[in-house]
Amino acid sequence: MKKYKRKSEFRLWHLFSVLLIAAVMFAGITVVSSWAYAYMEAIDNQQITTQRTTTNIDEQAILLATRQKLIEANVFIQVNIPSGYEIGSATIINQDDDFYYAITNEHVLDGNNEVVNSYQATTFDNITTSFEVVAMDNVKDLALIKFTKENREVISPLRTLNEGIYIDDIVVAIGNPYGNTAAISYGSIHQVTTIRELEIERLVIEHDAPSYTGSSGGALVDMYGNLKGINSWELNGLYYAIPISVINTFLENNL
Repeated sequence: MKKYKRKSEFRLWHLFSVLLIAAVMFAGITVVSSWAYAYMEAIDNQQITTQRTTTNIDEQAILLATRQKLIEANVFIQVNIPSGYEIGSATIINQDDDFYYAITNEHVLDGNNEVVNSYQATTFDNITTSFEVVAMDNVKDLALIKFTKENREVISPLRTLNEGIYIDDIVVAIGNPYGNTAAISYGSIHQVTTIRELEIERLVIEHDAPSYTGSSGGALVDMYGNLKGINSWELNGLYYAIPISVINTFLENNL
């Protein structure tokens, strides 16, 4: 009986040892697996964070470059009339060997129903000269002007390709509100719609990038600096721009 008992004890101890080793190995594998999973998850999260940060940095860099393009293409308009002067904005969209061409609103140049004595254009380099009105369209509320390149720094006109207008796209607006040169604001597109202005039905871009008195004729661009419209009206805290499709039709007939 004792011999059998010792043999049983040995077998039990052997079985216990095997089970203990198996348990330790299982626990070790579980710990290693958990650690590996946690490590890979951390790496994945780090990559996602890096990508998002990089994207944000890229967007900021793009917007900074767009801001500079807008400042250079922005024109301060002064319309001299007998009672004083009116101010507004224009946007350089083309050039030839001798002149820059800029788009603005017809109502910026109308002199508030007074006789216009002269027009002046000031570019970002603080050069002021007179300008010539090339064409005006009261129905579209658009006008094309040109002024000399002489003594001015090199300016890159904004792109006027009609590449579509998308709801919720980020937009950047520029103008000269209340005489403050090259004021920039940011917003997004709400919709393309129509409004009735001076008994004329107008196709417009509705957006929320603030544009105040003096900003008419200023550019509305996407985050890459592509011209989407020309800011023209404000109503109840929303802002309206003439879309690039209407602008291009006007330019095809007058440029």
